[in-house]
Amino acid sequence: NGGGHVNASGGKIEGYKDSFVYADVRQFVQDYMDKKCSQEN
Repeated sequence: NGGGHVNASGGKIEGYKDSFVYADVRQFVQDYMDKKCSQEN
């Protein structure tokens, strides 16, 4: 259960802290994707 509105897309990402600073959110998502991609190889 990712929470939020029932019609919203997306989900919960472990370790994510809500932020209004776009650069912080972008860096978190980039790091998360890099980590996930490195686990696949």
